[in-house]
Amino acid sequence: MKLYSILNEIIVEVASNTEVSDAIVKHDRVKIRYEEPDGTISTRYLESYVLGNSKLNNPIVRAYQYAGDTNTEVGWKTFRLDKIVDWEVLNERPFTNPISNRITGIPKYNQSGDKSMITIYKQAKF
Repeated sequence: MKLYSILNEIIVEVASNTEVSDAIVKHDRVKIRYEEPDGTISTRYLESYVLGNSKLNNPIVRAYQYAGDTNTEVGWKTFRLDKIVDWEVLNERPFTNPISNRITGIPKYNQSGDKSMITIYKQAKF
């Protein structure tokens, strides 16, 4: 039993492709806990738009970060799925069009692909 308790404490959950894909299709907003390069964990609030593999073949999600407790500004970003330690769909109304259509000054969402990805598995449609 003691070994099970120790293993249970060190297992880190990452966001699954299914969870991310579902959020993209349903236009759900999510809260993530993300492992920063220095090893700290930050909380970020996202609208997810594209799921795919980076040029280094890492699973990533392209999202608009609209809030969070990081040192970076809000904006379009990619997040590696293996660095997401918690993925929580927020109990909010789904978004019905890209954030760039709702808020002036935000760079447009590219519905025809993502140049940072070599493979796209799911992309938000509006």
